[in-house]
Amino acid sequence: DKTLRSSVFRIGGVVPAANYIQLPKTSSQSLNLAGRFLYLQFKPIRHKIFVVHIDTISDEGLVIRISFSNLFKEFAATSTWLQFPYPDVSGRWTVLALDLAAIFDRYLSRRYVCLKSVRLCSCMYVRNVFTSDLDYEPEKLPREMVLLVPKGARWHDLYEYIRFPRAVVLAADSTTSTPAVVVAGQAPSDPHQHLAANAQRRMGEKAAAAAYLVSTVRSGSGNGCLTLTVWSASGSRRQSRWRAAFVRLRHLFRASFPTPL
Repeated sequence: DKTLRSSVFRIGGVVPAANYIQLPKTSSQSLNLAGRFLYLQFKPIRHKIFVVHIDTISDEGLVIRISFSNLFKEFAATSTWLQFPYPDVSGRWTVLALDLAAIFDRYLSRRYVCLKSVRLCSCMYVRNVFTSDLDYEPEKLPREMVLLVPKGARWHDLYEYIRFPRAVVLAADSTTSTPAVVVAGQAPSDPHQHLAANAQRRMGEKAAAAAYLVSTVRSGSGNGCLTLTVWSASGSRRQSRWRAAFVRLRHLFRASFPTPL
């Protein structure tokens, strides 16, 4: 990719259910990754449909699917499936940062345990997928997640950073490496947060999910294998040290699309 100056995957095809990359390759396997944050570096193709399915496991052992797509017109939910609309594709490289624990708490009233699998369906470009215990800011991504910013340019002029859900403020717990979830009590400071807050008052927390995502998106704010990199936090968020060792699960990735299940 000329913007990133790195190798990426292009997932194409008319039918998303038949054209995808799945991690791990078979549904009988599980990633079993406990990091609460999932970071997807991808670029949706304008005027094309794309779908992201994230299968997770709850404290009761249930498999919960979390999906994002510009195919969905509105937020929908069942006991085992959350569907979030993703409209207004910018056509730029995007970091989609998902707080899976907060999503579970807000929309399911359950506790998130681990990530089971990820399925990325056409049409999109994908650079990488990461999980972590840390909530990163776009300008302070670790080396493996950094996106190229030429000299004199600004990160937000080149890329999108979407943190979801936005209504949750993450605060470090002094006794554990896992950030605590604190619902923001003060009025939002930017107009996009006001849009989401108003929607939440009108429709309720669950239906407001789409408004949070829409407001965030509108803010403007080769060969080989895809790599999943995992970090574990050590100490509080304010500490810069974290375990240097990370796991690259290259054997779970294939540069080919499996047949649909």
